Amino acid sequence: MVRQNRLRSQWPLSILLLLAGLALVMVVTWSFPALTLASQTLLFRIRGAFVPSHEIVVLAIDDHSLREIGPWPWPRSIMAEVIERLSDFRPRAIGLDVIYAEAASEGLEDVADRRLAAAIARNGRVVLPARLYETPASSSSSTIEWLRPAGPFAAGAAAIGHAHVAPGVDGMVRAIQLSKANDRGERIWAFGLEVIRVAEGMPLGTIDERPRALHVGGYQIPTLPVSPRWVDEASPAPPRGVTHLRAHEMLINFAGGVGTFPTLSITDLLANQLKADLFRDRIVLIGTTAPSMGDSRIVPFMHYGQELTQGGREMPGV
Repeated sequence: MVRQNRLRSQWPLSILLLLAGLALVMVVTWSFPALTLASQTLLFRIRGAFVPSHEIVVLAIDDHSLREIGPWPWPRSIMAEVIERLSDFRPRAIGLDVIYAEAASEGLEDVADRRLAAAIARNGRVVLPARLYETPASSSSSTIEWLRPAGPFAAGAAAIGHAHVAPGVDGMVRAIQLSKANDRGERIWAFGLEVIRVAEGMPLGTIDERPRALHVGGYQIPTLPVSPRWVDEASPAPPRGVTHLRAHEMLINFAGGVGTFPTLSITDLLANQLKADLFRDRIVLIGTTAPSMGDSRIVPFMHYGQELTQGGREMPGV
């Protein structure tokens, strides 16, 4: 009897301690979001890299290419030749992570533009990127608009996807929005998502939006309804305690660090040193990996060790 009374008297204290512990966790998470982010980074590093899909290959604008071909931007005839050669190898899709937003209007460049537009259209499976940018609307306000590929290139593209990746409060990339819109509500799906859709031969209407996931054909992509105080590239940082509602945000399950996916040089392709089997029935992502080009992000696998794949190199955007 005494023992039962003792247990009953301890119940309120146990509940109180439990509630106090939960409250402490909430306060720490709310006040110090970097701790939550650091724990996510630690879990990635504990898990380590895994073998990536053999269906994806990166065709790189790398340092070797810049030395051989010349500084960026290259003549558009170069990229036209790259697309033409890849078309002969019949990849499932090509993600060209370069925005050609302006069309040349005179001279030889006009011929190169027509050749590039024709190569994109002839392939039929090229996905091009777009980006949001801020433009002044008046002396005191601005609007967010889409920077899209120029008309001749967009007309032949299989799809256009946004190429935005927003870092967290600590500057590290852990998630991506699968759709973004400008101030007029014109929405564009993510570049990678459109590449997958084109590779699978799925029509645009295949994307089924649900509260916690996007269903794309046979794929189900889990999404987060709210991202706590993560800063959107197109928006100012929110005040303390305010959250951004970001639609269709997906946590990135990184396969590993820099070099995890097979990466080949554009120069080697143009020099006929790469076999067709490296590209046939695969997804080819074309983009820059040269650090001097500035398209890179900090990711959880930057260990600052001695190995290239786990060292202090930022991850190329492509």
